Amino acid sequence: MRARGKTRVFQGLSIKTKKLVIVKEGIMLGEIDKNGNDGVTGVLNEKEILFALKESRFFPELYDFFYVGNSFFIVEEYRKGHTISQLLEDGKNEIVDKYKIKIIEQIIDVLMELYEKNIIIGDLSFDNILLDEGKISLIDVEYYSFKTNYIDFQRGTLGFWCKEFSGEKLVLYMFISLWYHLYHLREYMENKKKEFKFKCEIEKYIAFNNNFSCVLEIDNYKEALEFLFRIFKKENEKGD
Repeated sequence: MRARGKTRVFQGLSIKTKKLVIVKEGIMLGEIDKNGNDGVTGVLNEKEILFALKESRFFPELYDFFYVGNSFFIVEEYRKGHTISQLLEDGKNEIVDKYKIKIIEQIIDVLMELYEKNIIIGDLSFDNILLDEGKISLIDVEYYSFKTNYIDFQRGTLGFWCKEFSGEKLVLYMFISLWYHLYHLREYMENKKKEFKFKCEIEKYIAFNNNFSCVLEIDNYKEALEFLFRIFKKENEKGD
């Protein structure tokens, strides 16, 4: 399905269940970052995160994991749907626009669920959100981290990541970015063609919704999430 220096992702068929599955390979020494994390580190981490989220409706189920040579593999549930990026690239902006409110609402639920499990989302973007008739699933959780053993992968998706933030502050920034881009799909696609740069866009986001100016100033992460939910609820009640 896709390949990089650190990982390869395959669609497979389970001999036992006769159902489609996703097989992800972490490649040893693939795209090593400055902290020594490579493809194997990421997929091993994804295995632990999926195991911790096995009861969540938002994440695929972990079926199996094993080594083949120096590569580490996980086998996980195949979820229906297309990523938001795929829909936009296929010119189906109207589908994303139709469900943008539902997407934001469900992402808030995801972030609150992760908070309860002491997990910090490490990469939140259109690339790793599957959309299926308004329901979302999150994939590619290799950059998630347990709060008690935080791993700063220092990697993210162009347009959704800012090097000035890390941990919970970065999660808030990514969510605000996602919120903004859902309301500016044409601008997003134009910028993507020009190649996004890793720069903070918080001033632009505040111009879109000045309530965002308070979010990153709140030190308590749960309070910040609850504040974002109140903003969302208020805006939704207005029909914006």
